[in-house]
Amino acid sequence: LRNFPSSEDWSSFSSAFTITVSKDLYVVEYGSNVTMECRFPVEEQLDLVSLIVYWEMEDKKIIQFVNGKEDLNVQHRSYNHRAQLLKDHLFLGKASLRITNVTLGDAGVYCCLIGYGGADYKRITLKVHAPYRKINQRISVDPVTSEHELMCQAEGYPTAEVIWTDSDYQVLRGQTTITNSNTETKLFNVTSTLRVNTTANAIFYCTFLQRSSPEGNSTAELIIP
Repeated sequence: LRNFPSSEDWSSFSSAFTITVSKDLYVVEYGSNVTMECRFPVEEQLDLVSLIVYWEMEDKKIIQFVNGKEDLNVQHRSYNHRAQLLKDHLFLGKASLRITNVTLGDAGVYCCLIGYGGADYKRITLKVHAPYRKINQRISVDPVTSEHELMCQAEGYPTAEVIWTDSDYQVLRGQTTITNSNTETKLFNVTSTLRVNTTANAIFYCTFLQRSSPEGNSTAELIIP
């Protein structure tokens, strides 16, 4: 447990102290908020000064609560102004870590370590996905061939394949390219085009398909003018 106190530091504590988690896996959307919690036993009124709470994600320190207060100076910069320990939950026997505006970089294995007359730790996995909901579309005409070129573009994570269909739900062959949106967001930029000979008012659909998370699938309708 990198950056956590060593096992020797906890040697005087009772080994009977046990913390629990209601969930060891959280799956959330990019840009949303999440609250992960570890529960610890509180028999009487909580003595905050005796409580120690650490939250880390891999080698990034997020929360260090010691002697009744939180030390924000040790918090990794990627969590600044986004991660906090919910102090009111402590009195309920919950060490709740709240992260706002979740990014893809927040995905990973978190560890909460609690000391309160004893010591224990638990690991929690956070997975982040970004549905391709905002689909930009464009329709143009090739002046030479009179073919219509239909384009759909969206950003998301993980990668998606694009399925083109007509109004009879026949699958059509399009061309899809995938690039990195930018290094900061780590989203994928997926662009797909379809060239067809068609007539006015014909309807086509582009569907961004995420096989790893089907609930993130999105479809746009394109109507030939």
